[in-house]
Amino acid sequence: MLLALFGLLAQTEKPTGFYLKEVVKIDYPGSEAIVLENHTWVGKNRVRTDRLDLNTTIIYDLDIHIVYVIDHNTKTYQISRAPVPKDESRLSLIGLAPIKEGTLERRSPIAEKTGNRKKIGSFVCEEYRLLYPPEYGMETTIWTAYHHLMTKSYVRKIWYSAIGTAPPGDVKYLINEILRAIRGVPVQTITSVELEGHKIKTTSTLTQIEPYYEDEMQLMSIPSGYQMKRTL
Repeated sequence: MLLALFGLLAQTEKPTGFYLKEVVKIDYPGSEAIVLENHTWVGKNRVRTDRLDLNTTIIYDLDIHIVYVIDHNTKTYQISRAPVPKDESRLSLIGLAPIKEGTLERRSPIAEKTGNRKKIGSFVCEEYRLLYPPEYGMETTIWTAYHHLMTKSYVRKIWYSAIGTAPPGDVKYLINEILRAIRGVPVQTITSVELEGHKIKTTSTLTQIEPYYEDEMQLMSIPSGYQMKRTL
């Protein structure tokens, strides 16, 4: 009886963060699709991503803007203070806003709801489209779903970590404009890019979104016995 009660109380606690399983499919014309699997934990101050194909773990510290790259094959790790230069972080949003004097200009609207709906796994999703100018040859659709626990603040942490933990203000502005435009949590993002007459399509799908209750620092620390290599 007591064990059942403790189990019930644990489920009513506020989670430490969320675990996400992501499947990424990259389609190249005339080639077999590449499929990758990532496992991500999003906590209060840190984001951890495990790359199974490389047997590596990347831990992003969003407070002090440090990235730890852990190689489980060699049991070593490296530390980087500037994983993505500011100019490179802007490249991920090229086309959504013009660049003037080295920064992305603010513009709105940046995304629109299409009215389309579909089920992805257990999630009932609605579609949003990012508003790229036609001449850029890019298309991005985001399928979102309501989640009773996970909020957009967790999504923001993932997007910030993906472009260097400390993106410049103009990049933050556009990311937050996208998050304001959509409702719910992005479950699937599909991006198509036209390059030299060929279309490359990348589909990122979250197949699991689950809360976790473990201590954040235990989950997102360097494993015992691992040696530090020279800084990246």
